[in-house]
Amino acid sequence: MWSALTSPFVGRGLRELDGLERYVLIGDVVTLLLDSEDTDNELTLHEVVSVYREGVAMRMHVHPAQTQYFRVMHGIMGYQIGEQRGTANPGDIVVMPAGVPHRTWTAQPGELHALVLTTPGGLDETIRRFGTRAERSTRPVMDITEWEIDELCEQMLTHDTSVVPQMCE
Repeated sequence: MWSALTSPFVGRGLRELDGLERYVLIGDVVTLLLDSEDTDNELTLHEVVSVYREGVAMRMHVHPAQTQYFRVMHGIMGYQIGEQRGTANPGDIVVMPAGVPHRTWTAQPGELHALVLTTPGGLDETIRRFGTRAERSTRPVMDITEWEIDELCEQMLTHDTSVVPQMCE
Protein backbone atom coordinates (compact mmCIF):
# COMPACT_ATOMS: atom_id res chain seq x y z
CA MET A 1 0.00 0.00 0.00
CA TRP A 2 1.42 3.40 -0.96
CA SER A 3 0.59 6.67 0.73
CA ALA A 4 1.78 10.08 -0.39
CA LEU A 5 2.73 12.46 2.38
CA THR A 6 0.97 15.74 1.86
CA SER A 7 3.25 17.87 4.01
CA PRO A 8 6.02 20.07 2.59
CA PHE A 9 8.90 18.50 4.54
CA VAL A 10 9.81 16.11 1.71
CA GLY A 11 11.56 18.80 -0.35
CA ARG A 12 13.19 20.62 2.55
CA GLY A 13 15.49 17.91 3.85
CA LEU A 14 16.67 17.71 7.44
CA ARG A 15 17.82 20.72 9.42
CA GLU A 16 21.52 21.18 10.13
CA LEU A 17 22.75 18.62 12.66
CA ASP A 18 23.91 21.37 15.02
CA GLY A 19 20.40 22.82 15.07
CA LEU A 20 18.57 19.63 16.00
CA GLU A 21 16.83 19.35 19.35
CA ARG A 22 18.32 16.78 21.71
CA TYR A 23 16.88 15.53 24.99
CA VAL A 24 17.81 13.08 27.71
CA LEU A 25 14.85 10.86 28.55
CA ILE A 26 15.34 8.04 31.07
CA GLY A 27 19.06 8.32 30.42
CA ASP A 28 18.74 7.89 26.65
CA VAL A 29 19.75 10.64 24.24
CA VAL A 30 16.89 11.41 21.86
CA THR A 31 17.48 13.62 18.80
CA LEU A 32 14.43 14.95 16.98
CA LEU A 33 15.02 14.64 13.23
CA LEU A 34 11.50 15.48 12.04
CA ASP A 35 8.79 16.71 14.36
CA SER A 36 5.03 16.99 14.00
CA GLU A 37 5.25 20.55 12.76
CA ASP A 38 7.68 19.50 10.00
CA THR A 39 5.27 16.83 8.76
CA ASP A 40 1.83 18.34 9.35
CA ASN A 41 1.45 15.83 12.20
CA GLU A 42 1.83 12.84 9.86
CA LEU A 43 4.89 11.45 11.65
CA THR A 44 7.72 12.02 14.06
CA LEU A 45 11.25 10.77 13.36
CA HIS A 46 13.89 10.62 16.06
CA GLU A 47 17.15 8.87 16.83
CA VAL A 48 17.62 7.25 20.22
CA VAL A 49 21.02 6.36 21.65
CA SER A 50 20.90 4.10 24.69
CA VAL A 51 23.37 2.04 26.68
CA TYR A 52 23.20 -1.40 28.23
CA ARG A 53 21.69 -1.35 31.71
CA GLU A 54 21.48 -4.89 33.02
CA GLY A 55 17.88 -5.63 33.92
CA VAL A 56 16.74 -1.98 33.74
CA ALA A 57 14.37 -1.02 30.91
CA MET A 58 11.30 1.04 30.17
CA ARG A 59 8.07 -0.53 31.39
CA MET A 60 5.54 -2.03 29.02
CA HIS A 61 3.44 0.80 27.63
CA VAL A 62 0.84 1.51 24.97
CA HIS A 63 0.48 4.19 22.31
CA PRO A 64 -3.25 3.81 21.55
CA ALA A 65 -3.21 5.59 18.19
CA GLN A 66 0.47 5.55 17.16
CA THR A 67 2.49 2.86 15.38
CA GLN A 68 6.25 2.92 15.89
CA TYR A 69 8.90 1.59 13.51
CA PHE A 70 12.36 1.00 15.04
CA ARG A 71 15.33 0.66 12.65
CA VAL A 72 18.38 -0.61 14.50
CA MET A 73 21.48 1.19 13.24
CA HIS A 74 24.09 -0.04 15.77
CA GLY A 75 24.01 -2.47 18.68
CA ILE A 76 21.40 -5.05 19.64
CA MET A 77 17.88 -4.02 20.66
CA GLY A 78 15.76 -6.21 22.86
CA TYR A 79 12.03 -5.84 22.46
CA GLN A 80 8.74 -7.12 23.74
CA ILE A 81 5.51 -6.68 21.77
CA GLY A 82 2.61 -8.13 23.70
CA GLU A 83 3.88 -11.56 24.78
CA GLN A 84 6.47 -11.80 21.96
CA ARG A 85 10.09 -11.14 22.94
CA GLY A 86 13.14 -10.98 20.71
CA THR A 87 16.25 -9.13 19.64
CA ALA A 88 16.93 -6.98 16.59
CA ASN A 89 20.31 -6.52 14.91
CA PRO A 90 21.64 -3.63 12.82
CA GLY A 91 19.46 -3.22 9.73
CA ASP A 92 16.43 -4.90 11.34
CA ILE A 93 13.10 -3.08 11.58
CA VAL A 94 10.74 -3.78 14.46
CA VAL A 95 7.12 -2.59 14.26
CA MET A 96 5.22 -1.71 17.44
CA PRO A 97 1.54 -1.55 16.35
CA ALA A 98 -0.81 1.05 17.80
CA GLY A 99 -2.69 -0.21 20.83
CA VAL A 100 -0.28 -3.07 21.61
CA PRO A 101 1.78 -3.00 24.83
CA HIS A 102 5.50 -2.93 24.10
CA ARG A 103 8.96 -2.01 25.36
CA THR A 104 12.56 -1.94 24.15
CA TRP A 105 16.01 -2.09 25.76
CA THR A 106 19.69 -2.31 24.88
CA ALA A 107 20.35 -6.05 24.85
CA GLN A 108 24.16 -6.21 25.06
CA PRO A 109 26.99 -4.15 26.57
CA GLY A 110 27.70 -1.00 24.59
CA GLU A 111 25.49 1.52 22.83
CA LEU A 112 22.32 1.02 20.84
CA HIS A 113 21.48 3.50 18.06
CA ALA A 114 18.01 3.28 16.53
CA LEU A 115 15.88 5.45 14.27
CA VAL A 116 12.26 5.60 15.41
CA LEU A 117 9.46 6.66 13.08
CA THR A 118 6.12 7.20 14.80
CA THR A 119 2.88 7.73 12.92
CA PRO A 120 0.85 9.77 13.29
CA GLY A 121 3.04 12.49 14.80
CA GLY A 122 2.90 13.85 18.31
CA LEU A 123 5.59 11.88 20.10
CA ASP A 124 7.91 14.88 19.79
CA GLU A 125 5.72 16.76 22.26
CA THR A 126 6.06 13.92 24.77
CA ILE A 127 9.85 13.95 24.32
CA ARG A 128 9.97 17.71 24.85
CA ARG A 129 7.66 17.60 27.86
CA PHE A 130 9.40 14.83 29.78
CA GLY A 131 12.98 15.06 28.49
CA THR A 132 15.77 17.38 29.60
CA ARG A 133 17.37 19.51 26.86
CA ALA A 134 20.84 18.19 25.92
CA GLU A 135 23.91 19.32 24.00
CA ARG A 136 25.24 17.56 20.90
CA SER A 137 28.06 15.98 22.93
CA THR A 138 25.72 14.45 25.54
CA ARG A 139 26.10 10.68 26.00
CA PRO A 140 23.52 8.24 27.39
CA VAL A 141 23.48 7.68 31.15
CA MET A 142 24.24 4.19 32.48
CA ASP A 143 23.08 4.46 36.08
CA ILE A 144 19.32 4.82 35.65
CA THR A 145 17.35 3.22 38.45
CA GLU A 146 14.04 1.38 38.52
CA TRP A 147 12.73 4.20 40.72
CA GLU A 148 13.50 6.81 38.02
CA ILE A 149 11.62 4.80 35.41
CA ASP A 150 8.67 4.36 37.79
CA GLU A 151 8.70 8.12 38.46
CA LEU A 152 8.54 8.92 34.73
CA CYS A 153 5.70 6.43 34.30
CA GLU A 154 3.75 8.16 37.06
CA GLN A 155 4.33 11.58 35.47
CA MET A 156 3.18 10.33 32.08
CA LEU A 157 0.09 8.69 33.56
CA THR A 158 -0.77 11.93 35.33
CA HIS A 159 0.14 14.52 32.71
CA ASP A 160 0.27 13.00 29.22
CA THR A 161 -2.96 11.10 28.78
CA SER A 162 -3.54 12.37 25.24
CA VAL A 163 -0.50 10.47 23.92
CA VAL A 164 0.00 7.49 26.18
CA PRO A 165 -3.01 7.00 28.47
CA GLN A 166 -2.01 3.44 29.39
CA MET A 167 1.66 4.19 29.97
CA CYS A 168 3.60 1.76 32.10
CA GLU A 169 1.02 -0.84 33.01
